[in-house]
Amino acid sequence: MIHHRTPKTSYATAPYRLPLNRRLINSPGRNDATSRFNQSGGDDLSINDNSSFRQIGDRRYSEANVTSPSPRVPSKRIQATVDGRWSAFGFAATELYDYENGIPLDRATCDKNLQKLIKNSRDVDYYEFLRSAQECRLAGNRLLENVCLQMAFSAGMTNVQSKKAEKVVKKPTNLTEKAEKAFSLDGANESHDRVLQLPNKNYFRLSAVFHVNDVGEWSGSNLRKSLRAFARYIFDKIAAADPEMPCYASSKNAEIYVPVSEDFLNGIADYAIAGFGLEPSGDNKAEFFATIKDVLACKLSVFLF
Repeated sequence: MIHHRTPKTSYATAPYRLPLNRRLINSPGRNDATSRFNQSGGDDLSINDNSSFRQIGDRRYSEANVTSPSPRVPSKRIQATVDGRWSAFGFAATELYDYENGIPLDRATCDKNLQKLIKNSRDVDYYEFLRSAQECRLAGNRLLENVCLQMAFSAGMTNVQSKKAEKVVKKPTNLTEKAEKAFSLDGANESHDRVLQLPNKNYFRLSAVFHVNDVGEWSGSNLRKSLRAFARYIFDKIAAADPEMPCYASSKNAEIYVPVSEDFLNGIADYAIAGFGLEPSGDNKAEFFATIKDVLACKLSVFLF
């Protein structure tokens, strides 16, 4: 005979009346720790036994914040420039990297975007590295702090060197470039005024041949043409004063005519280089020498006809 008994009345919460999501299930192959980890995050807040797991999770989270400072993400949209300066973080995050998805852009796109650094000359904002160094110090990460300080130095040095390079006046390196200023008699006479000897043993001083009123004849935008005009001017002056010039030769291997010495041509070349305001480099001197010698050859060939 089955007796149906009414359960004793109790004001305590009965286990079988707990919601399913708050019950600890003890089944074969499943221990308490497993069942607790399988519950939702909200369950940990209502089960006292799981407080230890919550404390471990909180401690791990706090340690992560100490050892690895969170990236500095501005609340507004990331920009490649800040206050007229390149932002190293902003440029890389927008032009080289998909910051939202954490994926580098393809190399072709990166190379193309890097050209913007050349087209738009700006300083690099070194100060953002100093702010990052401060954040690393507060987070206790001295290694990253040192790296940020090194990056700040590199950015600042790049800015200084770039400004220094802009102050350097670019000099023409060959005769095809344009002359930046007119021929300076004062500059030529100050450094390379000298006495030259003609093949007939006659002498003349360079400063006595050139006059201020004649400078315009060989001052133009094309340096090659100006140099040839300069050489024609001096040889015309020599021809007018030296009747023996038709007997001269531009080649030192001449058998019938008297060759003009290399010292004579070098003296004129040095005078011209100083007058045109160029560097006395070996390349400039060689090209000036060859051009002046060619003009002399053309001048002497006229006397043959």
